Amino acid sequence: MKTKTELLELVNTAILTNKLFSINEWFIEFLGHVNVISIRYYSCGWKDSNKYNYPAESVRISLDNEDSIQEGYWFIKNRIK
Repeated sequence: MKTKTELLELVNTAILTNKLFSINEWFIEFLGHVNVISIRYYSCGWKDSNKYNYPAESVRISLDNEDSIQEGYWFIKNRIK
């Protein structure tokens, strides 16, 4: 089981690698008043997503729910380059 700390470390890695290349853009929003993280991932970059018809993949994670933390962790882990 992945912890909230491991998830947030992975979020940090995604932010640091964001736009490192011209693709793989992450949009991450933290909604502190409801303890939720919303993540959108564009595999071919945000600007080219419509051009190549690759919509964003997204997930909304509740930091109060263990299953949601697992889903968020593996969502990022499986897409990060």
